[in-house]
Amino acid sequence: TQENNVSYSPAKTYDNNKTTYWNPGANSGYTDAPGIVYTLDGSYDLTKLKMVFGNRYMYFDVQVSADGSTYTNVASVNADNYATYYTDGYVCTIDGLTAKNVKYIKLVFTGDSQNMCWISFYELDIVGVVCESSDEEP
Repeated sequence: TQENNVSYSPAKTYDNNKTTYWNPGANSGYTDAPGIVYTLDGSYDLTKLKMVFGNRYMYFDVQVSADGSTYTNVASVNADNYATYYTDGYVCTIDGLTAKNVKYIKLVFTGDSQNMCWISFYELDIVGVVCESSDEEP
């Protein structure tokens, strides 16, 4: 059964509430995979991402961009490097990122552990430091 307060909005992936989530639609498939793009409030050097998913774990690529048009793949998650199931869902942590000058983060989903093509993405935590650019005024 689902919680009464479940929402399918992308904004629910960063509302600090693990009972709400983003879901782009049942059996949407992974050809031209559904993705989600986050626009940060500034430019950051990323060091870690932590994601929480529902009752199946997702396979996905993490891409970053400084301008929102050219993206670079910085991590790929599949069954070989996945995380652990906890009582609140599957938790995937990507440590040791060295992505510099990131303004946009894109997650491109490529599959799931049950081949059901159903994304239940609960929360994203982003860890990084503000970029210091020589172009910025003091």
